[in-house]
Amino acid sequence: MRKYDGERAFTYEKTRVNNEAWQWQQVAVESILHRYKPCHVLDAPVGTGRFFGVYREIGADVIGIDVSRDMLDIARAKGFDYTLLVADLFEARWPNFVVSTRFFGHLTHRKKIKFLAKVREYLLFSHGFDAYEYIAKENLEIIETHEMGDGRHCVSLVKRNGVIPTASHKQGQS
Repeated sequence: MRKYDGERAFTYEKTRVNNEAWQWQQVAVESILHRYKPCHVLDAPVGTGRFFGVYREIGADVIGIDVSRDMLDIARAKGFDYTLLVADLFEARWPNFVVSTRFFGHLTHRKKIKFLAKVREYLLFSHGFDAYEYIAKENLEIIETHEMGDGRHCVSLVKRNGVIPTASHKQGQS
């Protein structure tokens, strides 16, 4: 797994923002978030906070974790009032809604199983086609999936069980 510190962290977004897959993924994730509007989100790894704008639009409370202090410093500099912590997502307790992009494909077979086993309710993540087998073995239901069409890039919202905590749940209503 690459470590995103120093120069790699500072050029992370700049070197990807014009990449077709990055742009496609941004649209797919934002589209799902706008439709489902989770009120509490763990973004892990949060990186430079690429989804902060959409979280603000949907009114989500966000905790972002990353192992890179430099990535978190860049995310903090964006000026959003989110909780950002240096942490390992495998060690963190996952809430009901987790967003994880550009991570699953870097994991070993064993770590992919461990990653999906941590899903409590909902996981919105980017992955390759190999993830469908892991999703099925973990008995997760695919709620929505987008495939870029290049045979390599997918974004899915998967569910273990329960309901998405929406703004009405946030206000104490059922």
